[in-house]
Amino acid sequence: MNKRTKICILITALLLAAGIAGSVYIYSHESGQCTACIYQDGRLIQTIDLNDVTKNYTFDITGPDGASNTIEVHQGEIAIVAASCPDKVCVNMGFIKNDMLPITCLPNKLVIKIENKGLLPDENFDGLSR
Repeated sequence: MNKRTKICILITALLLAAGIAGSVYIYSHESGQCTACIYQDGRLIQTIDLNDVTKNYTFDITGPDGASNTIEVHQGEIAIVAASCPDKVCVNMGFIKNDMLPITCLPNKLVIKIENKGLLPDENFDGLSR
């Protein structure tokens, strides 16, 4: 094996290790207060403190055009479990428990975001601001 091949293998191994470490951090970090914010057509319609949930429950949200979504809430996580939209991308997202990716149902104009309080001192900045 020549020197160039060894360097390429080393760089690939380091990048792989960094990717795994980053993934573990993103999916395992715990936060303080965890609040789910539900928006419909750009308006905040409901907030749920996911830390205070003691019993699992579901509820429906119906839009002005008759479209509906069934939302299931567990302690620390939330999901859309049924929807009247044709593609069901929102249902396939499953449960979310951090602020990395919101659940979005574009046909029904519904967005569920999780806001974590108490992570870092600069938690109000996004990735571009850092």
